[in-house]
Amino acid sequence: MELVGNLWPVVDEASGLVQRFFMRGYAMEAADAIISQTLNALAPSDYLAAQVFYVPQKYCFSSEHGTLKGCVSITDFHLLQSGIIEEAMREVEAGGPKFLGIQTSEGGVRQVGVKPRFPDDPYFVVTMLLETAEGQLLPQL
Repeated sequence: MELVGNLWPVVDEASGLVQRFFMRGYAMEAADAIISQTLNALAPSDYLAAQVFYVPQKYCFSSEHGTLKGCVSITDFHLLQSGIIEEAMREVEAGGPKFLGIQTSEGGVRQVGVKPRFPDDPYFVVTMLLETAEGQLLPQL
């Protein structure tokens, strides 16, 4: 069983920049159509229960006004997504529950821990959250 996830980049309404994102992982074993349907059904509101992460400092946005570390345009977020979320994926994996299984052998039966992980090419549904000047987060479906 592998982890799949929902990902919500938070886009500042005024600047169009992303400094943080929400992520939530789900252990699912199903056809892609079922995974997609489930993640899309959860996307409009499940960010409220997701972990918040910040864009790593090595990613920068530069303009005539200077350079902002830990900040990218929404276009760059999509282009650089795998690198931006890499550490967040490891943190989501580490924080998830440990499933217990049973292993049998000639020596007897023992419990073993099984922890689902994101695969090398993880399945994510990405839903932008537009952050207004008032601090409201509005899912962009």
